[in-house]
Amino acid sequence: MLRHGLFKLFICSLLAVWPVFLHKTPNAYSEEAVPREYLLKTSIILKFFEFIQWPEEKMIHNSEPQFVLCVVGSNPFGSLFDLAQKEGVFRNKLIVKIFSSGSHLDSCHMVYIGKSEDNNLEEMLHRTKGMPILFIGDTPGFSRRGVGINFVILNNKIRFKINRSAVEDRNIKISSELLNLAILVDE
Repeated sequence: MLRHGLFKLFICSLLAVWPVFLHKTPNAYSEEAVPREYLLKTSIILKFFEFIQWPEEKMIHNSEPQFVLCVVGSNPFGSLFDLAQKEGVFRNKLIVKIFSSGSHLDSCHMVYIGKSEDNNLEEMLHRTKGMPILFIGDTPGFSRRGVGINFVILNNKIRFKINRSAVEDRNIKISSELLNLAILVDE
């Protein structure tokens, strides 16, 4: 229950002071300003690592615990993940990989699927079926199509839907604190 409260507090604080939290303005990250929506989504995605548990064999690479976050297709985040890659997340090293297609995802813990990959979604999910990879998106209908977490905008607020069966089928566990904050979707 304490972590649930802390996560809620984190999200509320983030909405109020996002430039302070990120230590830089959007223009400091890239030449093109990234929409505020993606500044917030970046922080939320990075916080997800704390509330998700992968199988032990997925966590050890080269004898050093690390998370691999992959972005496939259009990348609305620009270079926002660069700072986190330098600092790590949840006491682990973070590696960010950007792919134009979803063909090499087996090393990824989380995969953000860009809107440009809408037509390739089912193929990606099928090719990685059973692998402990959490797919994340922000395209309408993605959660019903098998994506584990899908961002939505409701009443001008960023929320997220969780498809529990899609996550459980991949042997990934999501904490009850995160589930309580989500809109749950049945496949």
